[in-house]
Amino acid sequence: MKRFALQLCMLSVLFLFGTGSVQAQDDHTTSIVSQMKEATKNFESEVKELRSKLESGELNKDSFEDSMEEAADKFEEKMEALGEALGDKYDDDDEAGVQIATDSSGNKVKITLGEKKDRKRTNSYFLFNFGPTYLIEGTIGVGDANKPDFSPWKSWSGNMGVIFSTRIGGNSSVFNINYGLEFKFTSIEINSDHRLKVEDGNPFYVPPSPYASTVSKSEFRRYSLVVPVQLRLAGSGENKLNVMLGGYGGLRLYGIQDLKFKSMDGEKAELHLKDDYQTNTFLYGVSAAIGQRWWQLYADYELSNLFEDNPNYEYNILNAGVQFFF
Repeated sequence: MKRFALQLCMLSVLFLFGTGSVQAQDDHTTSIVSQMKEATKNFESEVKELRSKLESGELNKDSFEDSMEEAADKFEEKMEALGEALGDKYDDDDEAGVQIATDSSGNKVKITLGEKKDRKRTNSYFLFNFGPTYLIEGTIGVGDANKPDFSPWKSWSGNMGVIFSTRIGGNSSVFNINYGLEFKFTSIEINSDHRLKVEDGNPFYVPPSPYASTVSKSEFRRYSLVVPVQLRLAGSGENKLNVMLGGYGGLRLYGIQDLKFKSMDGEKAELHLKDDYQTNTFLYGVSAAIGQRWWQLYADYELSNLFEDNPNYEYNILNAGVQFFF
């Protein structure tokens, strides 16, 4: 089987590349194709030399087959590397058409690197981003005694979901519309020993209950489903600058508060509470990002308040960090 595969490889190379002529589109492609032709010639010369040694008795049959297999492996590795380099010339959204034509004898082959096909108009990606959470305080507020001390570096938020990017205009257009569906998670942790409660129908941060002397951790997490829409300006290459501007709207799914207590007797306790805590059911905001195709620095700012209208707090969430497309 191995010998058959080796012979098949040799025949394919000799017939397809032996007298092939290649038409390239630019200097980069021409250079790679020239290297392919040179590698093919070298392999053919090595094959002829090995056959000559076999016929002259300098090599026995087993040594000949081993040498042929080694030469074929090296040639295959070389062609694969050059093929990858040739593929890198084209954007991931593009496809290079390779056209092969033979004459009636099957001995002359013309390989033409055809014109690039139209770029796909719509592409899909998996998005993941994350970064610290900042709370921007509005004009409504309570006294310092019940104002929590938020910790952005312990509070992490982000999104994950499926994004579609549709080009506006022709192949050379740099304008795209991004849209999709994302699962948004928002974490808010405070340094002070306050916990979030709902009093008289309004959310309020209160000190620990009498049965606890300290709260070592007070974190509220909100989970939402959002639909982003952005205008994306980007070149056709992977390393081109990408700029995205737009907004999003969504629906809060549920909220969770995690609390860690330490009682006056030294006993430790943890509470895992599921409640929306009067956070806004609907959320909306603006977003921006800048970077390359597969990663960017981004920022999301919620125009909707974290909590529903109430006399205690007015907070807007700012989340900034790094995002990746897969």
